[in-house]
Amino acid sequence: MEGAWRMKTYTVRFRCKARLEHEESTTESDYELQLEAENLEDVYTRLDDYLENWEEGASIPLNAPGGEIAIETLEILNSEGEVLY
Repeated sequence: MEGAWRMKTYTVRFRCKARLEHEESTTESDYELQLEAENLEDVYTRLDDYLENWEEGASIPLNAPGGEIAIETLEILNSEGEVLY
């Protein structure tokens, strides 16, 4: 298949802080997400589908009153482990 796009594997690493409204403490966690994408722009599009405003420090509402997970840092790596973003 000439001219066909090859999918590549990208790794998205992010550190999150979880906080509940009535709790004093926060919990930090590291996550990794594997994405199959054609290129880096495709990765950005897929992240937009998962996380609204991910470039500006997205937060994900928790299933608890006033709770949220805030994304502190985010890195995108290619299949060779090079940081692209």
